Amino acid sequence: MEHHQIYRHKKFDMGRKIEKCDLQLKEELISRSGTPCTSRSPFDAANQSVSLGFSDQDADFPPLPKRRRLGSSSSSVSYQSASPIITEAIQDIFKYHVNMVRKFPKKERSPKDQERRNKNTIACRMSRRKKKFDDLQIEQQYKECSDEHLKIAEQSLRARVYLNHLKQLVKQEDHPLVSSRRVPEENTKSNFSIDYLIGGIKQEHA
Repeated sequence: MEHHQIYRHKKFDMGRKIEKCDLQLKEELISRSGTPCTSRSPFDAANQSVSLGFSDQDADFPPLPKRRRLGSSSSSVSYQSASPIITEAIQDIFKYHVNMVRKFPKKERSPKDQERRNKNTIACRMSRRKKKFDDLQIEQQYKECSDEHLKIAEQSLRARVYLNHLKQLVKQEDHPLVSSRRVPEENTKSNFSIDYLIGGIKQEHA
């Protein structure tokens, strides 16, 4: 009996590989913590969530190449490396909030259901904290880009003012030549003022 090989696209295998890695990591996390409500320091939680959130993606998908920017001598802003996020903001993300405590009475569950519930709880915490971390990173990138945009706008405005000043200087250099040419023409014109006419009449009578 011949066995026909079924064609499978590599993206399906890759998706299964990621899911298996996620399940293994969650099982290890559950086995180490024991219960999802055990007390941990904010630094340990931050390290675990960040490493679990980005380890699978970094292993399967290589990082994208950085976009090249047109560097100039006047611009002092450069994105060679992403600036680190403030530790106070990270601690605020992983801070324990009282309003997140479950208020309804506990229900008796089988060990399998309780284990599944613990996995779901840990997965929700990881996804929620990872989302907050991503939002914080995007907000910081927005601030850096807005600062760079303001610096570029200020430089362009200064260059425009400098160009207008140069144009005015060029016009002033051409203007004295025209005025010097017009001065003799104005002197050659006869003066028809009242004082001049009165003086001329007095000279004729004298």
